[in-house]
Amino acid sequence: MSNFFTQNTTAKIVSVLFALVMWIYVMGEINPVITIEITNVPVTILSEELIRERGLVIKNVENTYVNARLRGRLDYVTNITKEDIILTANLRDFSTGRNNVPIITNITSDVEVKLSSETLIVELEEIIRVQKEVKLEIVGEPKENYVLGISKFTPTVVWIEGPESYVGRVANVVARLEVENMSTNITATLPLKAYDIRGVEISGVDIKTNNIEASLLIDSQKKVRIIPNIEVTVAEGFEMTNISVTPNEITIIGQPDVLSDIFTIPTRLVEREGLNSSVELIVTLVLPANVYTEADENTRIRIEVEKISEKIITVAREKIVFNNLGEDLVIEKSGIPEKIEIKVVALESFLETLSSDDFTVNVNLEELGIGEYTIEPIIKTTFFIEQNTKELSLITEGFSVVIESTVEQSEGSESSEN
Repeated sequence: MSNFFTQNTTAKIVSVLFALVMWIYVMGEINPVITIEITNVPVTILSEELIRERGLVIKNVENTYVNARLRGRLDYVTNITKEDIILTANLRDFSTGRNNVPIITNITSDVEVKLSSETLIVELEEIIRVQKEVKLEIVGEPKENYVLGISKFTPTVVWIEGPESYVGRVANVVARLEVENMSTNITATLPLKAYDIRGVEISGVDIKTNNIEASLLIDSQKKVRIIPNIEVTVAEGFEMTNISVTPNEITIIGQPDVLSDIFTIPTRLVEREGLNSSVELIVTLVLPANVYTEADENTRIRIEVEKISEKIITVAREKIVFNNLGEDLVIEKSGIPEKIEIKVVALESFLETLSSDDFTVNVNLEELGIGEYTIEPIIKTTFFIEQNTKELSLITEGFSVVIESTVEQSEGSESSEN
């Protein structure tokens, strides 16, 4: 054995050198060193739970994908895929602020790895936790003749958690409910989202309650009459002439089955005694349970009261109508008063419209012959006037009427001429 290392030393050294050169040649030509680049390799962040226990959270991460340049022998490098490369950045020892976290690779030492960025820029912030009220946002409009009713949802308050700068931007936690063209009541489970003051969604905050349970009534509308409810007396010598309600109709809102049997809405009771003038009152309506209205206009009741007065109508003697006068008979009118007075009792406004042209005084001479008679005349007017007067009577008492023969009048005239 010892002779092997001591004999032909030069030849042996030359052989070893030749073998080394041949190995280098073969490796360089057959399995050369090459460089390849794999793009968009993801970086996995470690220890997020650990820093959360310390009250920290990731606010922002840059360069979450990097390019990896691999240099090594052909047979090694070509077998490496993107999935084989595991890049990690461990946040264990970092604190608030902007941190350059080293990126660690799992590639063996047989391959040289050059990353486009050796560090991952991670901004850490303290975690804050606040309560926010939930808002239910209704999207769209219900079907025609239907309106939005009462909405309910639970929970009404939720906790949100995240980086202080993100949580501080949250203006509203909102659930959106779609009601376009709906005509029936709605129940739904709705996701919650956080929005800033401009309505832009904020990601990066954790809403501890993901959903709310919401319900919304879709009410119908119906137009009904308003009925005044009054107990009123007027002073002596006055009369209540009209009661009106403004508006006289109102649109009520409620569930369809509730509205189906409602046709009128009464006012609250109005009580007045001894009215001697018209009044206008603001009143409230008596709405049934689960029925409401969105009317802004006040409901008013107007009670019109008018004074009862009297008026004397004068009819000239020439306008007295004599009916049923017998043939060859005439009336001697000298004993008839020049004016016949009629007393009319009615509302003042109605009396103002009356004149002597609205009345006639009639005398019925049926079956009366020649002679002198005391006559009770009769007042004639329209049915409308009769209906609107409280009293219609003659002030002028009965008067005397002389009925003569036309023959006797002729003979008398001839004798006087002779």
